[in-house]
Amino acid sequence: MLSFVLLGILGMARAQEKPITGSISTGAIYTSGNYIPFWVRANQYGAVPTSGNFSTTNLQIHSDYPGKKPVEMTYGASVWLNAAAENTEFLVQEAYVGAKYRSWELFAGRKKQVFGLVDSLISSGSYAWSGNALPLTRIELGTRGFYYPKILGGWVAVNMSYAHGYFTNERVDVHDFYLHQKQFYIKLGKKNSPVKLVGGFNHQVQW
Repeated sequence: MLSFVLLGILGMARAQEKPITGSISTGAIYTSGNYIPFWVRANQYGAVPTSGNFSTTNLQIHSDYPGKKPVEMTYGASVWLNAAAENTEFLVQEAYVGAKYRSWELFAGRKKQVFGLVDSLISSGSYAWSGNALPLTRIELGTRGFYYPKILGGWVAVNMSYAHGYFTNERVDVHDFYLHQKQFYIKLGKKNSPVKLVGGFNHQVQW
């Protein structure tokens, strides 16, 4: 298999103290076999096809929280065009808007996320939620990672979320089915503690 990137452009701008990043890239993948190797597709959130030779172009833009105000907005989008001799597909990998209030966040749309206690850099994803498929369209309310409530004295941090998701209607045997998801994790130890204990659960239901 041979893969290469032809062009990549990254732009950054600031508007009203809100950091905005955008990029456009294009490339191609050629394989002598029938399928693209798994580790080329792993953790790509559905952007890489499973088979065939193809060219790909990606356009994305994100606006993150500046982190200077209690209430802030965010948004992001990432689209892919994969062109092959047999098939050309247009993918909306990310498209979301969100708002935060201090340590809490509410967002709606498709967004790349990681759940559970897992190393997101050197694995194929967690058992319950990997990064190998397109993100689901979701509405989620939760914390922005771990945060330490003042009432707990800085010794206990919590990470929690509650979400409702929508599956696509591409299957012929079932239609209009949804995702129910929640997670709750506790971290024991102060921010500068040399040792911290972390435990919790995440729960997914398709209905």
